[in-house]
Amino acid sequence: DGSGLARTEYVAPQGELEEALALIWQELLGVERVGRHDNFFDLGGHSLLAVQVITKMQHKFSEKPQWTELESKLTLPVLFQTPTIAALANHSKKNVKINPIKLNESEAPLFFLVHDISGTTTPFSEFVNACGEQLSLYGLEIMDNLDLRDGPLTLEILAAKYITDIKTIQPVGPYRLLGYSIGGNIAYEMSRLLIQDGEKVEFVGLIDSQRASYVLSDVEKEHEVNKIQEYCIEKMLKPQLTPEAILCLEKIKAELSFGLKTPMISDERLSYYIEKFGSNAEKEGVSEFLIRSILQLLNYLHGLSVMAFSREENIPISAPVHLFVSDEADSNIRKKGQLVNESIAQSWCELLDNIDVVKVGGDHHTVMKSPHVNAILMHMFNVLDSQIKK
Repeated sequence: DGSGLARTEYVAPQGELEEALALIWQELLGVERVGRHDNFFDLGGHSLLAVQVITKMQHKFSEKPQWTELESKLTLPVLFQTPTIAALANHSKKNVKINPIKLNESEAPLFFLVHDISGTTTPFSEFVNACGEQLSLYGLEIMDNLDLRDGPLTLEILAAKYITDIKTIQPVGPYRLLGYSIGGNIAYEMSRLLIQDGEKVEFVGLIDSQRASYVLSDVEKEHEVNKIQEYCIEKMLKPQLTPEAILCLEKIKAELSFGLKTPMISDERLSYYIEKFGSNAEKEGVSEFLIRSILQLLNYLHGLSVMAFSREENIPISAPVHLFVSDEADSNIRKKGQLVNESIAQSWCELLDNIDVVKVGGDHHTVMKSPHVNAILMHMFNVLDSQIKK
């Protein structure tokens, strides 16, 4: 097809369910046909299209009585982990619990990896590949735990849910946790709650994670929340939109408030806004379905960015903490909410006595790429070796 993308040999979808999924993918991906083993992302799929695919699949299933029970099983993490028609159909027929997700096959020491603001473990891909079978890795992802009816999402709420999840794999300690960016804060809170419950935590890894700080006023927190949201919109959302859709996005942002104290949009209000913005957007060539996807992503990013500042201050823990900092993070410094005077490493060192700081190079995004992930893994292996020798 001239796209230069790797394609598997075409195998036709099998059965009514696979055929229905294939038709949805064909429509949204704009391809002539989809085989049962074709990878969604190799076909040109990305995060915004993934949201649209999931929404459309769930809507399709809600219309058919025999498929109603499948609706709740097809979520964003499922698509990331099973990105083919055959795998999705197979998953939907099983009573499978999503979290935590097995990321590799290994009998080595077990680590749980906690997502960044993307809500998925996709940023750990190169880390998992570099690790091979030297560690046993499970990933924690957010979408199945993001229930608007629960009220505001906080680190404590999410950490408690994730502890319940990891105990299905490892009922008792010692636990080893590693989180990237905001995932480090979630991992730290999980460790605090585990220790509070009498469990042993052997390793807490924070990759470029800023420490929650009492010096941030509500005004400063509001500023930081807005910065996170704007960054995600510019880097994650806008590159996937047409100029017409970006114009609609700006109109939505101008009317909706996504501040620190603003609750997430309820399902009822979401429908109201979809109808309101969708009618005008269709006149400009932007489908109501795309408006729904944009609103859902904005709502999701809002919940995560507010959660990042939902704790007043980190409480010291007894477990050994390992802070991996990029060159960019090491130069970012904080004073009264502004990053001007105190490095990320320094702020954590002021809180904790039992902490290792490991400079791994790169910036906040390339830190999860090679060769920087190799430096993270090397430190983890050294720590494990020293624990075994003890």
